Amino acid sequence: MFYEDPLIRDAIQKGVDLRQYAKDIEQQLKEVENEHIMDYVTSSRQLTTLHSQISRCSDLLSDLEGLFEGFQSELGGLAEEIRDLKERSERMDVKLKNRSAVERQLSVLLDGVVLSPSLIRKICDGEINDSYMEAVQLLTDKIAYVKGQQGKHVLRAFKEIGPELERLRLKATERLRDYITDKLKALRTTTTNVAIIQQNVLLKNRDMYWFLLERHAEAASEIRSVYVATLQAHYLALFDRYCRAALRLQAPAPSDRSDLMAEEGARRGLSILGLGGAVSKLVVKDKANVFALGDRVQVVLNPDPGIILVTMAEANNARYPFEAIFKSVTRLLLDNASSEYIFTTEYFFSPRSRQGHGSSGTSVAGSIFTEIFEPTLKLVLSLVKQYSESTYDAVGLLLCIRLNQQAQLIMQKRRIPGLESFTNAITMLLWPRFQSLIDMHCESLRKASAAKLIGPTKDFTPHFVTRRYSEFAASILTLNQGYDDALLHNSLSRLRNEIEGLLFRMSAEFGDRRSRLIFLINNYDLVTSILSEYTAPTFESEKLYFGNVLANKMVEYVEEELRPRFSGLIGVVVQCENAIGAGDLTAIDKIDGQKLELIASDFNSIWKTAISEVNQSVLQSFPNLTNGVRVLQAVLTRLIVYYRQFLEIWQRRFTARGTSVSPVGLQVVMLEIKRLARVV
Repeated sequence: MFYEDPLIRDAIQKGVDLRQYAKDIEQQLKEVENEHIMDYVTSSRQLTTLHSQISRCSDLLSDLEGLFEGFQSELGGLAEEIRDLKERSERMDVKLKNRSAVERQLSVLLDGVVLSPSLIRKICDGEINDSYMEAVQLLTDKIAYVKGQQGKHVLRAFKEIGPELERLRLKATERLRDYITDKLKALRTTTTNVAIIQQNVLLKNRDMYWFLLERHAEAASEIRSVYVATLQAHYLALFDRYCRAALRLQAPAPSDRSDLMAEEGARRGLSILGLGGAVSKLVVKDKANVFALGDRVQVVLNPDPGIILVTMAEANNARYPFEAIFKSVTRLLLDNASSEYIFTTEYFFSPRSRQGHGSSGTSVAGSIFTEIFEPTLKLVLSLVKQYSESTYDAVGLLLCIRLNQQAQLIMQKRRIPGLESFTNAITMLLWPRFQSLIDMHCESLRKASAAKLIGPTKDFTPHFVTRRYSEFAASILTLNQGYDDALLHNSLSRLRNEIEGLLFRMSAEFGDRRSRLIFLINNYDLVTSILSEYTAPTFESEKLYFGNVLANKMVEYVEEELRPRFSGLIGVVVQCENAIGAGDLTAIDKIDGQKLELIASDFNSIWKTAISEVNQSVLQSFPNLTNGVRVLQAVLTRLIVYYRQFLEIWQRRFTARGTSVSPVGLQVVMLEIKRLARVV
């Protein structure tokens, strides 16, 4: 137990006597007590003063306690009053909310059923303008409110106001119907700008029609019928006048069978100049509007709408092919149709009716559009039909087909579906007629009399039928660029087969094979020359085909031109080539030496004269100087090849002994040929 006290435990550990240690502690405590007593004695006055102050403070606190107790009693009364005021405030707040709710409902009710005198005067007698439409909108809201409250409340006010609202509705519909009808009368004037009236009058006041559409369907239907009838007559008269005026500007166009490819028809002379001047007369038809495309392609390539201003064109005495008139009429139709379709969808359908119709709103707008433009479209279709049935201008038809395809793309970009059936109908008019003309051209080529076409003179110059085919093929290939129509590929293939068949029949009219080859080369050269003027990818297959045919015919002609003059030399060379090719390596040694000497001697005596004759014969046979030079080069090149081979045979045959004849050197022959080439 003692060990729990740290002082005792410390003393024991140090070996201190506990009794003595207790006495020392007691003595110390007495000393401390005495010191404290002396301190209290010394501070007695201060303590007395402190006691007095504490007594006074205690009295003061007692007074404050009494005061606070009074305050607490008063505050208790105030709290009771505050609780009473809070309860009264809550009751007043509930009354205020109830009265506000009643006031709002009553205000809506009064706004919905009360007709102010100013509103009635405005509806019945006010000027129809923007403020009038505000009054009509207010009337519409009141009608909608009264209808919406039917079945919910049984109030006398609803029963009394209903007939008044109906009378005002009928009055408003009557005045708006008369107003819109009066504005539509302005569209009947031929000089009226329809677009301005549509934008500045009708669309600006489309809320009037929307009110009729929602509040008086019969009046809206009447307005729509009047509009359709008015615009129908307007567009029909407009395009009838324009088409008549545009057709007066049409340039003379081919219109009979004489414009078929193998028909001679009315022809005019065209001189073809060759060496020494005019060699022959090529008789051709005025082909600028029949087979050659020329500048007519600009009507397709030019992005400009190409609207023909009739008054200016007549003043300038301008003339246009049918495709230009077709483009002008159809683009004018596209622009008017686009504007009309947009107006129809924006004017005749209110937002509420569009929600009600859903996706069928567009089809309804399309029916109105179709009803307006049906007579006009029939007019334009009759114009195209009349042209397509009477024309023999296949190029013009194909141009119109391409323009119609461009029109279809324009309408797709504008998202105007109203003319889809119209453009399809034009396609069904033009494509069959184009194919019919292709059939007629093929038939004319197939049934053509070669003897009549070649004539008694049997001229070597390119035939007018070949030129017609070449330019017509170039026209088709040009207009097929970017379209790649298989129908055109087939048509061109058929024409090519027929023209080749006709050319072979015509060449058969010549008595010898050389003349036949000259005729074919001249005609194939004309085809390749015309096709080579074009760089479009669509021409490549045709250029390759006719280029190969021309090359083959030139190879045949070269042999025919050389063989009569150098038959012995060519015979020996060919004989050796065939024998060596068959495996007889001693064929050259077997050749009769005297025969070779005779051939060399004959060549030495005639080669200059023969080359000169070949030069003159070739250039006279081929009126196209470029083609003639090309053929001449092929003939002389082949002659050099034959002569080089002959000299090789000569050297191998006479290596062991001398000869009585020395052949002309190859370089001498080549120098003479170069001299002639410089002269040409």
